[in-house]
Amino acid sequence: EAADLLGLPPATMGQVSLDPHDVDMDATLAEAISTGRRMVEETVVNGDRVLLVNQEDARDLNGRRAPERGHVMTLRDRSELQALLGELEGVRTLSDTLRSQTHEHGNRLHALLALLELGRLDDARRLIVASTGERQELADRLVSDDEDAVVVALLLGKLDEAAERGVRLDLDVSEPRPRLPLAPAEAVTVVGNLVDNALDAAASGAEPRWVRAALTEKGGDVAIEVSDSGGGFDPSLPDPFAFGASTKPEQAPGGRGVGLALVRDIVAARGGTLQITGDPTTVRVFLPSVEEAS
Repeated sequence: EAADLLGLPPATMGQVSLDPHDVDMDATLAEAISTGRRMVEETVVNGDRVLLVNQEDARDLNGRRAPERGHVMTLRDRSELQALLGELEGVRTLSDTLRSQTHEHGNRLHALLALLELGRLDDARRLIVASTGERQELADRLVSDDEDAVVVALLLGKLDEAAERGVRLDLDVSEPRPRLPLAPAEAVTVVGNLVDNALDAAASGAEPRWVRAALTEKGGDVAIEVSDSGGGFDPSLPDPFAFGASTKPEQAPGGRGVGLALVRDIVAARGGTLQITGDPTTVRVFLPSVEEAS
């Protein structure tokens, strides 16, 4: 089973002597096996497997550490769990977005009805044009094929959610729009969680409250950049993208410390990278372009 998780041929007898750097294995995993460094619940993407890895020094019969005897590594396959968590997180993000969109749509209908009852037809006409024109223009810029419809709906809904929370959301999408090398559910998880986190940070910060989300192409990669006016990540968190790492309240809806960890796993599985910078707080995701990935 271990050989299968590591992508190695099964051992026919006894121990197998090989250099992990000489086989098709994740570089982090190969380095850990070679050096025997301690690992505690680390997530490693090896091929198409998402593994939870622990490694400790071997112990003697008295329970004392005995690194000269070797090391013990345990591997747990979290691929299916990660996929299910990603789908659930995507559904939660979309449901929150639809709720905000419904609320904002209701507000506009009430305002439109009041204008019509007052006989202010020109104002009602301007409200209709303003409400539909900006979103139609954005949709026209974003849509390139049917697969992206769910991401477009997500981004359009986030505009209403941001307005509801008193945050200005600016979307910057280059033309022609780069194709995200992600399945629709993965794209919702990645984009939705990054924007949600930024909205949470901005909404809890001081005025002016804003979030900027950009989708561009840089050096052959598709880049997703999300910045916000919030206070930044908690410096006490060694890895904001680790499972369970969160500064949200214990009773926060949707769970804590899951969304960004899913973003990290999806990006790693697709051969991408993550960067975090400050002033303003910005998370950048770089993914190989569709042409390069294929």
